[in-house]
Amino acid sequence: MCIAAAAPSFLFGTIAVEARLAGIVGMLAAVGCWAVAYALLTSTAVVQEFRRRPFVERTIEIGLTVRVVQSLLSVVPPVALLDVFLGAQAVDVTNFIVLHLTRGSGPSLFDTSMTSAAPALVFVCAFVTAHLQGVLVNAVLFAFMLVVYASQRLFMKPPLTTQPWEICVDCGYDLRGSVASCPECGRAFPRRPGDSLASPRIGPGGASSVSGE
Repeated sequence: MCIAAAAPSFLFGTIAVEARLAGIVGMLAAVGCWAVAYALLTSTAVVQEFRRRPFVERTIEIGLTVRVVQSLLSVVPPVALLDVFLGAQAVDVTNFIVLHLTRGSGPSLFDTSMTSAAPALVFVCAFVTAHLQGVLVNAVLFAFMLVVYASQRLFMKPPLTTQPWEICVDCGYDLRGSVASCPECGRAFPRRPGDSLASPRIGPGGASSVSGE
């Protein structure tokens, strides 16, 4: 997913660094950092718990799908405008940083001076620019997903899970893996079909609770 989403930015970045190997390696290193960061973040218990909230998983799927499709269709000029614009902003910021640190003697991206710049500097410029563009792209994606999430909360009912007793009847929270009450709003579980008033319910780690009303 990261590769597909970064494809247009990578293409435009290759042009910016004039296809120099150090610049290409710098961009690949930045994409790799983002991929590792996403993998580590999404595997945490906090994120896994957050994704169980109503509409969150669907919102993430919609947002990432739209981003990947937009990236794959970036061969069409109007569709590529977003990546071009954000890339230009990232380049401007990188130029400002480089010129400030080198006191005006450093190369400027999209400039012929990049051809004669030291490989290490080309790598750093490409690496920083790719990270900056990643931040901008993710900010736009996050804003889009906020709109998608808010629209679902306003106009749709919470999505049902496989069984009706697996969601909270008050807030729609996914109750699978929870014990006794909804961790979101505190409502006690409804009894599952076939449960007696004193039948225990086994939760995470083997903990049990007595279901009742």
